[in-house]
Amino acid sequence: MRQVYQRVFGFSLGGIPLLPTLVGSFLLMSTMFLWYGSFFKDAFYFGMGITEDDVTAEALQLWYPIGLVLSMSQGIGLAIVLKWRNWPSMLQTVQTALVTSIFFASLTFSYRLVVLPDHNHELFYVNASGIITAFTLCAVAITALRPRNVEVNDREVSGLLHSEA
Repeated sequence: MRQVYQRVFGFSLGGIPLLPTLVGSFLLMSTMFLWYGSFFKDAFYFGMGITEDDVTAEALQLWYPIGLVLSMSQGIGLAIVLKWRNWPSMLQTVQTALVTSIFFASLTFSYRLVVLPDHNHELFYVNASGIITAFTLCAVAITALRPRNVEVNDREVSGLLHSEA
């Protein structure tokens, strides 16, 4: 059973474990859909200036595939950062997710807060807290599902590359 787990979850591309990254990306996307569609729906709609009538199945048709692509991109980005950190422990993974989400991802939501005349603090807090939560869950999923032998293989490859130079 362990060998099957190692083969399925250990398949990687460039040292990034694919299945854990897909699972983490799906978790990121699901968290954001729940965040905006359920938990903070009213605050988000009010902050964006939209109503229930504006949100129809036809209007959202394009956003679902875009949401999937964006979530996959963010999940891959998080996996790359985790790999750069030599696959940190779970606590270090949470720290990495917090730093990347606070100092990079959530700041992209500050445009409306800083530049536009409404200076909507509530919308910024909803967006920033959602991305911080989603990034953290994604990074934890990638770290938890990543087989430990990937770490050894990555270090061996890294050692070989550096010894040839």
